[in-house]
Amino acid sequence: MDIVNYDLHEKYDQLKKFGDKLSDIKDMIDWDRIKPMLDDLYKNHTGVGGRPNFDPVFMAKILFLQSLYSLVDETMEKEVYDRISFINFLDYPESIPDSRTIWLFRERLSSTGKDKMIWEGIWKEFEEKGIRVKSGTIQDASYVESDPGKHGKKKPPPIDLNRNLLKFFRKDK
Repeated sequence: MDIVNYDLHEKYDQLKKFGDKLSDIKDMIDWDRIKPMLDDLYKNHTGVGGRPNFDPVFMAKILFLQSLYSLVDETMEKEVYDRISFINFLDYPESIPDSRTIWLFRERLSSTGKDKMIWEGIWKEFEEKGIRVKSGTIQDASYVESDPGKHGKKKPPPIDLNRNLLKFFRKDK
């Protein structure tokens, strides 16, 4: 284990004190049961060259997280870099697929019909163990500063009507 992963493990141990449902879910699923379903997914196991494929089980875990949290591909890529709980769920990978790779993997699964087999297998495991999973959503908020107005001039302060009315009624007539 290198120093970076050691530090991540230490930080994750601190986080786990607050509870991490993903860690529990990770251990409940028999990911090795999925592997045979995905063995024939890639046909480029030759020494010709090119970028090596990501492990299909690893990619299935990414799609599982994406489905669980209702994340689009670009946000999924960002969250894997950002969230220690996601990194732990994925067993501290050395590299992370970009959003395009995630999309291509999902398309490959869908075109072969293996996506349904995987999800049915995972949900069946949960049912067998009497577990119900609720999905959630991570939201991203953007902050935009308002236009300061023409030429950056400040607006006059608001008029306090109560103060002006009191002055009006206190005048001696």
